[in-house]
Amino acid sequence: MVSESRLLPLGSPGSIIQKPGADPLLVDLYSLYQICCVLASYAHADMEQANGGDMGFAAVSIAAACYVLCKGHTVPRLDTQGLSINYTEVGQPRDAADTLCLLHCSTSSNGQWRVLWERLQDRYRVLAPDLLGYGDTSTWSGTDDGLIRAEGDLVRALTEDLDSYHLLGHSYGGASALRLALEEPHRLKSLTLIEPIAIFLLDPERDAGPYGLLREIAEIYRSEVARGNPDVGITRYFDYWNGDGAFAAAHPRTREYARSTALKCYHEFDAIFDTVNKPAPLSQLTMPVHILRGADTQPPARRITTLLAEALPHAKVTEIAGAGHMSPITHATPVNDAVETFLDAL
Repeated sequence: MVSESRLLPLGSPGSIIQKPGADPLLVDLYSLYQICCVLASYAHADMEQANGGDMGFAAVSIAAACYVLCKGHTVPRLDTQGLSINYTEVGQPRDAADTLCLLHCSTSSNGQWRVLWERLQDRYRVLAPDLLGYGDTSTWSGTDDGLIRAEGDLVRALTEDLDSYHLLGHSYGGASALRLALEEPHRLKSLTLIEPIAIFLLDPERDAGPYGLLREIAEIYRSEVARGNPDVGITRYFDYWNGDGAFAAAHPRTREYARSTALKCYHEFDAIFDTVNKPAPLSQLTMPVHILRGADTQPPARRITTLLAEALPHAKVTEIAGAGHMSPITHATPVNDAVETFLDAL
């Protein structure tokens, strides 16, 4: 069952398109938004063989950019604590099935999860928010050291009527999911982490290589954005995770979206290095945990997932053959297979 009153245009044309006399520009934007979500969802099918990571990432970014242009029109959201949270809700009624909450990566939107929620919606109630500063969710206006906790507050607002739920996050969304899990482990039925960029797990001396590399990327990004040269910082970050030349070769809307969300990414880079408010020990994660990583992922993500696996011997670890950091987009089928298998076995 799909709840029309709570559904974003990702899963439905949206009433704005069905209304007589609807603004043609909005109709076009919604149509492009949906097309790009489908492209993002199915990019892995035909694009993996042709270095399709950026193409899939571009589709997600274009969808998010079109969605921003449409904001204010038929956009269901939750207003709480001065924030407007934009999210998709699909699947079963709250009282009829477990709830699964999905957190996307940086410079993306909840559209990256479309194929996954379509696979699971017959058995789960799925919530997929746009994180702070993405899609139509409010921008971040606080201090950097509170950002990841604020992402957790966003999830708490969406799940406050639940005793427990399943949580999944990728990259920055994975770091946010991990911190939230450590703050309230008793509420999670399971935790799935797809290469969480949880830098607080790295020791600057013991893990000097991967830590130093992420620090260098963060410093270049923040310094160049602060100087008014966002493309320089974005290129270093974007190309590291998507391949050399990826940002220059990206679709113009991808680059536009990366620029428009650069300030949010600026704060994220500071937040993920925050050690002042280091979370509780990993030993508190007694719920079922699933760790996913690409077999060809970059060293920092591999080291972080290795540390998680060593600290959580009960966790299931899945490695996606041929995949890098953007596996939920570039290798969606094996990633979603693994997620579905893990959840169904609980």
